[in-house]
Amino acid sequence: MKDLFLCHAGADKAWVCELGARLESARIGNRSIEVFLDEWDIDYGDNIVAKIEEGLKQARFCAVVLSPAMLKREWPKAEWTARFIGDPTGKKGQLIPILLHEHDLDTREPIDIPMLLRPIRRFDFTKPSNFEPEFEELLRKLRGERPRRGGWRSQSPYDGEADHGAEAADDVQEVLVSNMLCVEHHPEYIWSDAATTQKSTDVWNSLKKARVPPFLLADGRIYSFYDPDAQDNPFRPFMSGNARKRERVLDWIGDPDRSRQLVRLLNDALQEHNFHLRIRNLKDNRKQYYCPIYDSKKPRVFRWGGGGRGRTIAKVAERPDKSAIGIHYSSRMRFLILGSRIFLLIEPGWMFTSDGVTPLEGKQVTVLSTKFGGKERNGAVLRNVLMWGMLLANRQDRIRIGLGCGALVIDPVPTLAGVPVGVDGDAINLDKIFSEGSGGEVTDDGVGNDEELDEVLAMAVTGALGEDDPGFGDEEGE
Repeated sequence: MKDLFLCHAGADKAWVCELGARLESARIGNRSIEVFLDEWDIDYGDNIVAKIEEGLKQARFCAVVLSPAMLKREWPKAEWTARFIGDPTGKKGQLIPILLHEHDLDTREPIDIPMLLRPIRRFDFTKPSNFEPEFEELLRKLRGERPRRGGWRSQSPYDGEADHGAEAADDVQEVLVSNMLCVEHHPEYIWSDAATTQKSTDVWNSLKKARVPPFLLADGRIYSFYDPDAQDNPFRPFMSGNARKRERVLDWIGDPDRSRQLVRLLNDALQEHNFHLRIRNLKDNRKQYYCPIYDSKKPRVFRWGGGGRGRTIAKVAERPDKSAIGIHYSSRMRFLILGSRIFLLIEPGWMFTSDGVTPLEGKQVTVLSTKFGGKERNGAVLRNVLMWGMLLANRQDRIRIGLGCGALVIDPVPTLAGVPVGVDGDAINLDKIFSEGSGGEVTDDGVGNDEELDEVLAMAVTGALGEDDPGFGDEEGE
C-alpha cells in the first residue's frame, strides 16, 4: 500500500519530486510515509498503464496537483477522474486537490479548476510562505489526525510580542544553513553477481591497487557500481558469471535494508577518497577523520580561494615537559539518506595526537574537545563545514568521489533551508562567508593563522591532557 498517489503534469515534476521527498522523510507511527510517483515507481520496461492503475488502486489518497499545465494534459485528467468515480460525493475524502499555480506561468491566464473539484477544500501551495503550514496540514491528513481546533490566526505560528512575549520569534524570513552537503549525481545502477568468496580480505589482497573501488559482499553476492561485463571490472575474478543482476540505486534508496548497504558502499568510497588527500580516519571510529602530520616541523595549512593568510588545520606543539602534542581540526563524516536524496553529513570537531599521527585517548581528550567546541559560534562552525567541503573538493568546483565506474558528485556548499520566522537582526552574514570562495590545502611554506589552535593548545598544556590525569588512556572515555 502507498499513502499518496501524486497526480501531476510533467511541467510541475521538479516541485512534485521535492514534495514527495519531504513526505517520505516524515513518518506515520513507526514507519515512513510512502508516495507513488511515476519518476520513482515506474522502471524502464514496466507497463506504464498497469503501473499507474496499480498505484491508483493501492494509494490511500490521491493528490491532484492543480496548475494550468496539469489541466491541459490528458493523463492527469484520466488519473484523478478514475479516483473520483470511486467516491463521487467525497464522503471518503480520498481525493486531495493541491493548488500549485493560480495563473499560467507564460500567459498569466487564471486557472480554470474543474467543476467536480471546486467543492472540495484544497491545499494552497501557491506562495512559498504557505509551504510549511500547508505541508503540516497535509501530513495531518495523511496521518488521519483530526483538524486542530483554535488554530493559528496567521500563517506564522507566532503573532507577535504582544500575545506571546519577548521570546516569540519575529516575522522575518530567515535562511538556515545545515551541515549537510547534497549529492547532485550518483550512478544509476548497482550491479552484482554470485560471489566466489565471502572474505573481503581476499578481494583487497588480490587487487592491491592504488585505488580500490567500493564493493560489498552480502547474501552470497558481490555488489559494486561496475557492469559485470566491463573489461576493466576489477571484481570479475570473484564473480561466478551465471547470476548477474542490475538494480536501480533509487530502489536501494527506498528500501530500509538496501539503503544501509548503499550508505556503507558510499562511506567506503569516502574513506578511499580521503586517503589520497592525506586525510585519515580512526581505526575504531571509521567516520572520524583528521589531517595527520608526517613532518612534525611542518604544519598543514588551508587557504581560501580568495587568497590571504591561510588557517592552520594541524600542527605539532611542545608541552611544558618538552613532550609533543598534535592539535588537529577533525570532522565526523558519513553519508545519510533523507527521503529520496543522499547527503554527506559533516560534524566538525577537534583531534589530539601524541606525535601528529597517533591519536590520544581518554576521557579528558573528549572533555577538552567538547569544551572548546561548545564555545564556537555558528559562523565558526559554518566556516569549518565549508573548509572540510573545500578540502574534499581539492580545489575543484565539486567534490567528485570515484566509484570505479562513475562517480558521486557533491556540492561542497552546505544545503540551505528557509523559514518564515526567526530572530530579527541575528542572521549570519552568509554572503560574506560564501564570498570567501573555494579553497584547499596549500603545500608551500606559507604561515597559517594559529589563533584557534593556540587557544586549544593553551588549554591542553595546562594539564587537561597530562599523563597524570586518571582519565588519560582510559578507553572507556573515548
